[in-house]
Amino acid sequence: MIYTCTLNPAIDYRLLVSNFEVGKLNRSSSSIFMAGGKSINVSIVLNELNTKNIATGFLGGFTGQYLKQYLIENLKLETNFIEVSGFTRINVKLLSNDIETEINQESPNIEDKDFQKLTNLIDHMETLDILICGGSSVKGIDNIYEKIAIHCQKKKIEFIIDTTKSDLAQVLPYGPLLVKPNIHELQEFFGVSIRTLDETIKYGKKLLELGAKNAIVSLGGKGSIFVNKDLTLRAKALVGEVKNPVGAGDSMVAGFISSYTIDKDIIKAYKLAIACASATAFSPTIGTRSEIDALLPSVEIENI
Repeated sequence: MIYTCTLNPAIDYRLLVSNFEVGKLNRSSSSIFMAGGKSINVSIVLNELNTKNIATGFLGGFTGQYLKQYLIENLKLETNFIEVSGFTRINVKLLSNDIETEINQESPNIEDKDFQKLTNLIDHMETLDILICGGSSVKGIDNIYEKIAIHCQKKKIEFIIDTTKSDLAQVLPYGPLLVKPNIHELQEFFGVSIRTLDETIKYGKKLLELGAKNAIVSLGGKGSIFVNKDLTLRAKALVGEVKNPVGAGDSMVAGFISSYTIDKDIIKAYKLAIACASATAFSPTIGTRSEIDALLPSVEIENI
């Protein structure tokens, strides 16, 4: 079984306002509520790929109940969320004159008893299960991603944690199955300027030296690279109009894991990862199965 864990999920409230004026009464011409959270996106794509999974994490208050209901009824996700005090975030995304302004709410406070419920869930996982965590951290539990990684290592559970620099540095020693920085995150992580493909490969392999088992580095319009102890691969960027880069990285993780869990064929998994990421990037929302299938034959992988 694959479990996805979003520690700090959100309801994304997207508003379209023509000629927004600060300090004035503005009226939206359209609005939409969407589920926000990196690992929730992973679950959505896994469902598209008919890969069974359970979405978990922390939800609180009526906003948390709304989000849970939306995930179950609208997105058809199987869930096992932990209810906490406080309220799940509502993040406002305001688009006006092609400029988007974001107002992100802080997370609810997570108590020790809430985290204990999450570790209990991990305790009941089996050796072949995989836990995928991603997104911003939460208030109340220091170094929560490291604590999750330690728990997974003790249980011999494969895990992926897709997060920012400081949290990533803490979890690498515990051997994540996959890390997936983009080129900008890779530069920030190591405090360097990366200018060539050879340098990208060099620093991608440094992630392996620090503990990662597999690494994909996204290069935007230049494609991506994959490295592990046996392979160094490069994928060209697929041709298409980028409409929505948000969620492309999460889709990449979902594609890789969906394929990898079948036969552990790295090249097949990497190809599906590229198709899933591109399908989302070329779509207004998360890529669908039909969009993924249409792109998959175009993926080219080079062994370098």
